Amino acid sequence: MSDFAGHVRTWCIKAQRLTEEVLRASVIDLCAMIIVDTPVDRSDRADLTIARGDWNSGIGTEPGDVNNGDDTGTAALAKLQEVVASWKPVEGQPFIFVNHKDYIARIEYEGWNGHAPYGMVGRHVVEWDQIVERARSRLSGSA
Repeated sequence: MSDFAGHVRTWCIKAQRLTEEVLRASVIDLCAMIIVDTPVDRSDRADLTIARGDWNSGIGTEPGDVNNGDDTGTAALAKLQEVVASWKPVEGQPFIFVNHKDYIARIEYEGWNGHAPYGMVGRHVVEWDQIVERARSRLSGSA
C-alpha cells in the first residue's frame, strides 16, 4: 500500500469515529474553505463557468457538472448545506464533493495568476484534525 493510500485509510478510520453532528459540521467547514479559496476569473466567460461557484455536492453518486455563473460561491455553499443536512454517514452513505471544470486540476496543482499556489483542496485537507476540533468545540459550546 502506498503512503498516500495509507494516509487516506487512516483519515477515513478517524472520520468514522466522529459523531454524525461533528462530521457534518467538519465537512461543511472543509468544503466551504475550498469553495472560498477557489480563485475567480472575472473575465466574461461565454459558458458562464466560474470555478468557485461550480463546486457541487452529492450523496451516493457523483453529482453532475453545474454552471452557476456565481463568482461568490453562494450557490455552491447553499447546495453544500442542503446536501450535508440530509447526509447519513452513519449508514455508510458517501458524500461527494466535485468540480468538473476542465481547468480545476491545473488551478489546484499549478495555481492560477498568482492565486491558489498550494491548491485550494490540498492545503485544507491537511487541516482536517483542526477543522474537527473547531467543530467539536463549537458544538459543545466551548468556543
